[in-house]
Amino acid sequence: DSLSSAFDTVSQGRMAVLLAETQPPAPLLSEIYERMGRAFDTLQIPDQAEEMFFTALAVDPSNGKASEALGQLFLKYGHTQRAPAAFARAGRFILRTETLLTDWANAERLNGQTAESIALLREALDKNKGNTILRSQLADLYERTGQTKSAVTQWRILSAQNPTDKEILWRLTQSLVKAGEFDRAH
Repeated sequence: DSLSSAFDTVSQGRMAVLLAETQPPAPLLSEIYERMGRAFDTLQIPDQAEEMFFTALAVDPSNGKASEALGQLFLKYGHTQRAPAAFARAGRFILRTETLLTDWANAERLNGQTAESIALLREALDKNKGNTILRSQLADLYERTGQTKSAVTQWRILSAQNPTDKEILWRLTQSLVKAGEFDRAH
């Protein structure tokens, strides 16, 4: 705890000296570097944030939170080709939360990996079936990949959850037409 409170009050330049003097165990040291990375990210200093996240992973390769934060940093600053690997690493070491899965799916989609993106969105939806944003993204990906019947299924679920949403009803109608179900399109 004294190390954590010191982190909050010591400048970055003195942090290396403090860490060398205290020699904390690897998991704690990794967490400190991860927190420094998050601080640099908040300050919008991405190069330093990336360096701190990589240092955290060098100290403790199983720090899934640092991997997830690194993936989010890559997405935030347009390094989308690097993000999926960071999220995949995070998924091996921490709970595969809805947020992790959604960010990972977004990274895969941005890299043209729609099958992977669909699988990750489905896994995220298993954690929160009522998430209309995720379901809309999934339906849209199904449409883009020509999986019209799967898209119809997702739009139907969405229209049952939001029966007055004109956008959802329009998308359902369009999917039904594409699926050749003209009698059900309205």
